[in-house]
Amino acid sequence: MSSINLMLCIAFSVCTIVSPAFAGEPTPEVRKIVLAKTQAYLDALLKCDATAMAKLLSPEVVYTSAAATVADRAAVLKDVSAPKSPLGVAELKVNTMRQYGDTVVANYDANFQHKDGQVIPHGTVTIVWVKQGHDWLMVARQATGKNHH
Repeated sequence: MSSINLMLCIAFSVCTIVSPAFAGEPTPEVRKIVLAKTQAYLDALLKCDATAMAKLLSPEVVYTSAAATVADRAAVLKDVSAPKSPLGVAELKVNTMRQYGDTVVANYDANFQHKDGQVIPHGTVTIVWVKQGHDWLMVARQATGKNHH
């Protein structure tokens, strides 16, 4: 094999191995799944439904609030089932969504309000969804507060 053919084979191999690591728009099927999972997450929050939430969370989930508190799966499920102040409004509007192979990073504008009308000062929420087995599960969630400058 000539050195040019060998170099072309190596370049092709590297491109096909490395290309899934680069971000791109999710496939239409994956986008539809992630949007449905996001809605199921919001529904579980609003209904205080820990059983529904459990179906969405990876066992290794890291859940960070806008106040910088970090919770594991058990703490999230406990808080969802018996919140200190139940939510009346929970909305996430997609800003960006990028797919890296079996991982999707979605960034949302957030609107959360307690049933008593108190607005929770979220600016954005980022959720990382990973395909584990045949399902897409939340492995990380990070909220940031609104900038009050």
